[in-house]
Amino acid sequence: DKVLDGEAIRQYGLSCGWSLPAWIYVFFKDVGRILVGLVISYAGGIRKGFIIVFAFLVLSRLYCSS
Repeated sequence: DKVLDGEAIRQYGLSCGWSLPAWIYVFFKDVGRILVGLVISYAGGIRKGFIIVFAFLVLSRLYCSS
């Protein structure tokens, strides 16, 4: 049995068939990673820990409310 996914990807694109919840999940996950990266590069010490926790809480609240 031969898998023909490559042809479907070339014809319809890599993200064809993704649902809205899948896009929302990917968006919030990426935003969270960007925020964590910004916090790590600009904040220091204990404040960094509080900001990371706050960012996770805000993003999880946004994700759960959508």
